[in-house]
Amino acid sequence: MTRSFTLRAGGLALAAALAIVLPAAAQSPSPGPSASPAPAIVWDNGTTRLTADAIRITVGGQVYTGVVPEVSVGGFGGSVTMRTLEVEWREHDRPMRFFVYLAAENGSWSITDLNTYDGSANGEWVDFRAPAWRLPFGATWSGDLRFTAPGGMLEVDGMTLRAFSPDTIPLELRACRPAVEPGTGDNINPQSDGQPLAGTGISTMAPVAAKALLMSKGLCHTFRYDYQFTDDSGVGYGELWCDPPPGVIGDVAYGMDGEVIVFVHDAIPQQHSPRPQPPVGWGC
Repeated sequence: MTRSFTLRAGGLALAAALAIVLPAAAQSPSPGPSASPAPAIVWDNGTTRLTADAIRITVGGQVYTGVVPEVSVGGFGGSVTMRTLEVEWREHDRPMRFFVYLAAENGSWSITDLNTYDGSANGEWVDFRAPAWRLPFGATWSGDLRFTAPGGMLEVDGMTLRAFSPDTIPLELRACRPAVEPGTGDNINPQSDGQPLAGTGISTMAPVAAKALLMSKGLCHTFRYDYQFTDDSGVGYGELWCDPPPGVIGDVAYGMDGEVIVFVHDAIPQQHSPRPQPPVGWGC
């Protein structure tokens, strides 16, 4: 188991009248309002957004800035209690990673871990300590980060970080009740005696019918659509869906938020091409 400012100029008629009455004089233009310069770094995966004036990852005798033509921004956002921001790029002909792990509870959130690569040819992890602050859901943290760890230094100037905004949590995990206490559902079958789905036969239903059942009970839930890639590597992938995906149900389990997870696979096995995922999940 990723603003615009409208500036208005006024008083043109008055300026024209004065130009007729007064002798011409050389004047320096008055500075008008101007927008703040755009941050050099904007990494947004749809559920977590980080901006910064500058990032310096000092590892392996080099400084990595993340200011390169191609940057991949991803991560996981389909949870009430856990998020990640995962950024990958190449710089100095080396792979670089900047991963932020976040957790939430009781209406507030924090960073639990910050990792980068070490500048080696294959990339090994450097783990930096998490900053000691908590913020309410949807709030934005602003400031500078300065961390050292065995193997490197991480400096972030003018950082803002926003996570766990309520509008990024799907209704299927928000306007519902957990089937079990979050974090307690490991190795428990939701269809066992005494469990909320006992006797429902949900594992034999079509995914659409399973969705209707879970909604009728008011239970938090998501789906996982499992399939194999087309490259014959045997590697599979589990997409997160809020809508019922096509296929047949293979298993039912509890997730980290106490939600019901319904696992769906193709009725007729087939291979799929990898595709970009929505920030939270399909139909979420």
